[in-house]
Amino acid sequence: MQTLKYFIEKGIAKADCKSLQLFNEACSNFTDYKDMVPTKFIEAVWTNYLKLPKRNNTLNGTVFELIIIALLINKGIKPFYRQASVAFVPGIKYDILIYSKEGPIVLSAKTSLRERFKQADLEAFVLKNVHRNAKSYLITLEKNEAATRIRNKNNLIGLENVYCCLNEDFNEFIASLISMKFIEPKPVKVITNGCVIK
Repeated sequence: MQTLKYFIEKGIAKADCKSLQLFNEACSNFTDYKDMVPTKFIEAVWTNYLKLPKRNNTLNGTVFELIIIALLINKGIKPFYRQASVAFVPGIKYDILIYSKEGPIVLSAKTSLRERFKQADLEAFVLKNVHRNAKSYLITLEKNEAATRIRNKNNLIGLENVYCCLNEDFNEFIASLISMKFIEPKPVKVITNGCVIK
């Protein structure tokens, strides 16, 4: 399946999106990689992307997010939402949100952590305060940063875990998602009872 056409048709990105164009150059037919294990898929496409002369650091994050989206589609992990706003959680857009019967699952895709780690952890905490069963995971390309965060896992306030998408435990994480059933959540009715006085 042609990457550019599919991503535009599904509304994942617009035709003039530079990140999508670069992702398409790195991976013109993402379903060709369908049978690859997640770590190998990400490594292959990211390596192709890094070779592109037109790439720049400001687009890295969005391209990485598109790679994770392609992985989810290839593995049948859907429906999911991109840049999702959640009811009663104002001002936050979650990179990727999947919804199960137990509640929302957020995948926060970051090429590098630095201060973004704190942002992802705080956003996960806010979501968990509204949706008690919510689970949030941070996915990164940085092996050392991920290892540091995992060692200090007790300091996480909202995130369930941090994964380097090039490590074997990421394959296990994706396998656990494949085994789950995901749904589109029902619309939230803000007021469910009471007499309306106009």
